[in-house]
Amino acid sequence: MKHALTAVSLAVAVLSVAPVVGQATPDFTGTWTYDASRSSKTSVVYNLDGSSTGVEVPTPPPPVFGSEFTVTQDAHRLTLSLSLRQVTGVPAERAVDGWNFSGAAAGVVHYSLVYQLDGSASRNENPSSVAGGPTTATTSTAMWKGDMLVVATRIGAAETPALTHSFRLDPDGRLIIDTSISDAPPRHVTTVYVRK
Repeated sequence: MKHALTAVSLAVAVLSVAPVVGQATPDFTGTWTYDASRSSKTSVVYNLDGSSTGVEVPTPPPPVFGSEFTVTQDAHRLTLSLSLRQVTGVPAERAVDGWNFSGAAAGVVHYSLVYQLDGSASRNENPSSVAGGPTTATTSTAMWKGDMLVVATRIGAAETPALTHSFRLDPDGRLIIDTSISDAPPRHVTTVYVRK
C-alpha cells in the first residue's frame, strides 16, 4: 500500500510539472502598430548634452520600435524588421511622435535586429537617426522567463546592459514591450502594439 501511494504521488508530481516544462512560448510573429492610448504617457526631459534631468513631462515618449514594425520568429531566433526616419541636423526637442530635429527629413532607413533565442550573444548594427551618422554596435542576449522574452542589450564595448526590453502578449493579444533604461535616473517605458 505504501509503495502504491508513493507511485501515485510521484505520477501526480510529474503530471503537474509536465505542462510547465512543455509549455509553448508565445509567437510574436506579425506586423504590429503602435497603440498610444495604452502606452506610457510621460517622458523624461533631456539636456542639450544628452544627459537626463530626471523631470517627467506630459509628452509621450516615442514608440520604442517606431509606429509600425514586423516580427518573424522561429525556434531559434526573433527578427525585428524596423524603419527609421533619418534627418539632417541635430536633435532639438522631444515631440509626441518622436524627436524633432533642426534639419530636414533625409529619408527612411530599413534595418533588422536579430536576437538568438538560446541566450547566446546577438550582435546588431543600429543606424543613426541623423543621416550620415555612424551606426551603433549592440550586443544582446535574449532569454525566456516564463511567457516573457527578456532582451538585455549592451551598447558598444560596455560590460553592463544599457537597456532591457521585455516582450509579452496580454490576454487580448496585444504586444506589451516594457523597456528599462539604465541611465541616471533609471527609466521605465511601456509601449503597446496591436497586431495589424
